[in-house]
Amino acid sequence: MLRAGFAALLAVLAFSAFLAYDIQRRLSRDTATIYHDHIQQDEDLQRLRRTIWQSSVVVRDFLLNPALNREEAFRKANDGFEHESEGAVRDLALHPIPGYDSERLNAKLSDFWRTVEAVPDATRGFGREPAFQYVQNEIAPRRVALSDLLREITSLSRNSLAEGDQRLHQTWQSASRRLGQLICVALVAGIVSAFLSLRQLGKLESRMMAQYQEVERTKSELQALSGQLMALQEAERAKLSRELHDEIGQALATIRLELARIDAGGGTQERGRLERARSLVDSTVKSVRNISLMLRPSLLDDLGLVAALQWLSEDFSRRTGIPCRVIDRDVSESLAEDQLTCAYRVVQEALHNVEKHAGASRVVVMIEQRAEELRIAVEDDGRGLDPAELIAGPQLGILGMRERVTGLCGDFSIGPRAVRGTRVEARLPLPANVPARAPVEV
Repeated sequence: MLRAGFAALLAVLAFSAFLAYDIQRRLSRDTATIYHDHIQQDEDLQRLRRTIWQSSVVVRDFLLNPALNREEAFRKANDGFEHESEGAVRDLALHPIPGYDSERLNAKLSDFWRTVEAVPDATRGFGREPAFQYVQNEIAPRRVALSDLLREITSLSRNSLAEGDQRLHQTWQSASRRLGQLICVALVAGIVSAFLSLRQLGKLESRMMAQYQEVERTKSELQALSGQLMALQEAERAKLSRELHDEIGQALATIRLELARIDAGGGTQERGRLERARSLVDSTVKSVRNISLMLRPSLLDDLGLVAALQWLSEDFSRRTGIPCRVIDRDVSESLAEDQLTCAYRVVQEALHNVEKHAGASRVVVMIEQRAEELRIAVEDDGRGLDPAELIAGPQLGILGMRERVTGLCGDFSIGPRAVRGTRVEARLPLPANVPARAPVEV
């Protein structure tokens, strides 16, 4: 329905535009035709008046001229005027005037020119007085009659012009009415189409809003579930770390003591076996301690975030050979448990990505506490991120970091550095009552 409505609206608008163009074209053509005909008619009538007046002047000059060759000059001039008047009459017929009687004009012109042509013969031997009387009695009445007829034709031409203007005005009014009707139809169609479109858009907007709210609700539930899972995971890691450290570590320590006691009273062969057993126990103790620290470092709970990050960076440098520097600015020792865990896990995952993917030669970990946020940043000078991987989608480690930070209403970003390498940054909001301590570089 919307497509059909818009198609009809476009069709009406296109037809309205075509109609307006056609009206303008026809009016321009008719106006040009009417005024062109009127100008030509006026020029033809002026030519007729001019030839009649000039012929009268020639008759006067003939009667006043005493030269012997005056008759030949008179006839030559008169023939030229008669020929010009015939051309004006022919041109006038090409632009007819309503009510114009061409036969009457031709008859009067023929009578006038016959009378003018007969002047030399009719006035031969006349004196000045008889010649003047002949002109007044024969030429002047015919000239006046022609002038009156030409004035009458001129009046008809002006009336025809006025009628043409009236027809143009009527045509314009009729076309304007048609165009106005089409515009009204287009307006109604536009209003209907707009109403239907707005109603459809309203439905789509309501549906999209409901879907958006459902997505937001689902997202909130998933974030809450993710937060709970991470909290449970951290709790299990802490419990497992304590059990490894306390139970298994103490058991291994007891075994080592017992082996030392047995070694004190055994032979040479038994001492060698016991030494290997002690070495195995020591190695197991170190592995248990490392596993316990990786699961949940006790430094994080006992000494705070900065000490835990220092141990993490030292362990990273010891395993990879890459220098890692930790910079601490105003970080409080009384941060909340979830903030401590989030900051530590972000740095741990970032260092893991550097070790696995970056090929860096230097890493800097910066942690800074401000009035309203805790800012964590990890920078390396490695090969940087692959844009194709970012377009395809972040990896699970990056998703985990982002999920932890957004779960605490923070901001997370990862991207290339200005020079070379990658920068991972997280900002966690802090409550107003978290104290800050003096800046220190670890």
